[in-house]
Amino acid sequence: MESQIITDFQIREYLLGRLDADSRLVEQIDIQILTEPDFSLSVDVVEDEIIEEYIEGKLTLEDKQAVEGYFLRPPERQSKLRKARLLVHHLSQNWAQSSAQTAVEEPTAALPFTSRRPQAALFRIPSLAAIAAALVFAVGLAYFLYQRHITGVAIDQSKRQIAQEGLQAVQPAPFSTVTLNLYSTGLDRGATNLPEITLYRSTAILHLEITLTAPAGLYHAQLLENGKPLLPISDHTATALNGGSVLQLDLPAQSLSTATYELALAPLGKSYWFRVKSVE
Repeated sequence: MESQIITDFQIREYLLGRLDADSRLVEQIDIQILTEPDFSLSVDVVEDEIIEEYIEGKLTLEDKQAVEGYFLRPPERQSKLRKARLLVHHLSQNWAQSSAQTAVEEPTAALPFTSRRPQAALFRIPSLAAIAAALVFAVGLAYFLYQRHITGVAIDQSKRQIAQEGLQAVQPAPFSTVTLNLYSTGLDRGATNLPEITLYRSTAILHLEITLTAPAGLYHAQLLENGKPLLPISDHTATALNGGSVLQLDLPAQSLSTATYELALAPLGKSYWFRVKSVE
């Protein structure tokens, strides 16, 4: 039986976890990702589009839940989202600074023909600050695309090696610090869809990054296991981000085992749940 042509829409549904895991279509996509570099690049492009729409808030509620409950499980996608957010935040700051500088440099006296040609303001020569901001954007974008290319080459090489050796799975290499991103509160998505992180014997720190819709400020966090306090955590300051803030915490990995944990934040009165898997 010939393989069907896979569309970008089907790739998107695959990445959002909305295809039957046992279907022939999912099997075909898995095989083509491993064996066809061009197809793997197409998957990466759709993946980047999903991250871009998520940051810009253009996703539907159903797609947003699929992104947070399934798409962002792999650590590499969490890392890509974090880098994209930092880039957007950096560019937005430069754009705001350049806009303010341009406003200061504009003459206050009205030109004689202003009333007849109000659109002339659109054609003013950009300031040096605006040009600098454009250069920063270009350099940042080029660096981001370069990093994505390097990562894609490394992934392709690993996939080819896996296919040649006939391996079914590869255990990720342990790191002294691992990162887990938390986005949604409560258990409304069900226990089976909780964010999960794997800790190895060599793991020393579990780094948590919690995305808040609340403004930047001082927050107190308490880690709970089965409703009982496990680790008292001192106050931490959340960093401002577009549309909210980000709170970063470091937990000692040796104090955690295979279990489900609750991170309660005050004064928000909200809890973030996640699961830890400990591997010897």
